[in-house]
Amino acid sequence: MKIINIGKVPPPKGGVSVFIKRLKPYLDDSGLRNEFYDISGKDITRKNAEGIFAYSPMAAFTKIFIQEKACIFFHSNRLDVLVIAFLLKIRHKTGIFVHSESILKKNKIYRFFLSKLDYIVTPTIPIKTELLKQLPVLSDKIFCIPFVIFPKIIEDVKKEEIWNLKKKSTYLIVGYAYDLSFYNGEDLYGVDMMIDLVYKLRDSGIDVTMVILLLNHTNEDYYKFIINKIKDYNLEEFIFIMEEDLDEATSLFKLADVYVRPTNTDGNAFSIWESLFVNTPVVTSDVSQRPESCIVFKNRDVEDFYLKTKETIEALSEIKIALSKREIVGNENKLIDFFKRIEK
Repeated sequence: MKIINIGKVPPPKGGVSVFIKRLKPYLDDSGLRNEFYDISGKDITRKNAEGIFAYSPMAAFTKIFIQEKACIFFHSNRLDVLVIAFLLKIRHKTGIFVHSESILKKNKIYRFFLSKLDYIVTPTIPIKTELLKQLPVLSDKIFCIPFVIFPKIIEDVKKEEIWNLKKKSTYLIVGYAYDLSFYNGEDLYGVDMMIDLVYKLRDSGIDVTMVILLLNHTNEDYYKFIINKIKDYNLEEFIFIMEEDLDEATSLFKLADVYVRPTNTDGNAFSIWESLFVNTPVVTSDVSQRPESCIVFKNRDVEDFYLKTKETIEALSEIKIALSKREIVGNENKLIDFFKRIEK
């Protein structure tokens, strides 16, 4: 059977879309019959030229529905996606890639549609374990494969403002936010905490600057709050909010001395693995399972965030040496093997 992946390919840029972008060339080279559908509605002409079917969600559903039997994979766990997957089961096998732990906090209606899938691919054992507690019927449908695929080439950052920040200070910290959004009433990506961190580190005498890679800011009121917070702390020359998309953010993580991820919910975050891959220390919240090389702090605790980052900077050389001795590899071969097993 043909393998069909449905999601969003950059642009827009985000962990899920980057995963799909990197997965495509490996599937194309594998010999498997496969197609990728982008439903973002952005940059349609270029994506079609790259062999990606760029359609509206309804047009994609119609085109896929009338095809020969295939294995359809969605890179989203929203309820409407599960309902569509349920309808497609009339003709196809369907599955999802679970990119967030939010799948665990759903109601009975959601779990009903989830139970009708043929395949569920999760990045971590804890997600798989918890899903099986909620739905034992999924025992032979859940597959655990970390969603880690690295770029083959990592080029240098070309943005002048970033190099200027790097030269201006002793240490460059990088943070990432897909959007200025909220989870349980709090800043999901912890952008507010990143600003507090820079203020506290500089106030303690540590010469740091920060790049915050902000791909979207759909919440304009909160965006103004963030900008004003930077101004109130007199950090305009020390924090650069980069809204311009990078083809591969790994180049920025490589340039950083420390990568921080103070999210208050998370999955198997790409940016963490990318940073470790290029031997950049990671300071991250304890909201989900993290790679063992990460320095972990208590979620939404600014003081603990500051102390763990300060300790990381003070032991930077030793931590980087330890990271260089640990082999970080991608899971593209495991993913290809999974697709080959199910397409027969």
